Amino acid sequence: MEIERYKTVAFTGYRTHKILRPGIPVAVLENIRCELKTVLRKLYGEGYRVFLSGMAEGFDLLAAEEVLLLKREFSDVKLIGVLPFRKQALKYSRSDRERYESILKECSFVELLSEQYYQGCYFARNDFLVEHCSVIICYYDGQKGGTEYTVKRAGEAGIPVINLYDKIFGLF
Repeated sequence: MEIERYKTVAFTGYRTHKILRPGIPVAVLENIRCELKTVLRKLYGEGYRVFLSGMAEGFDLLAAEEVLLLKREFSDVKLIGVLPFRKQALKYSRSDRERYESILKECSFVELLSEQYYQGCYFARNDFLVEHCSVIICYYDGQKGGTEYTVKRAGEAGIPVINLYDKIFGLF
């Protein structure tokens, strides 16, 4: 499937255990969902219809679920799962693997970047997200890793980044 960058949103964020590290209350997940729902509706109102999820545990799956809820209300919404390799979910917890499989079934399209895992495949997935979107929604608090990489690449490409962490913790 050809993914047009214009009016396409990509997601990047932490795994659940990084979102809920010591000192961060569990209620923050519900706050993320609420903020995300608000931002998705705003972007939908601005003409965004295509949403890309890297389908990682944590923020990616949460964002994909929220897009699917939006899709139930607006049938022109498309969720595209961008998989770095076929067996990405093999080491997910049982509940996250079930969420992953359920979401994949509802995706409008699945973009498989590689059949096999290889060193750097997650960075390739993150590059794909940046190269195929016109805005990024993230949950990023400055920790090192893939989210940092993706946010930095988006900045270098001039792609606007909506950081839910900043909204939730009053930094925005």
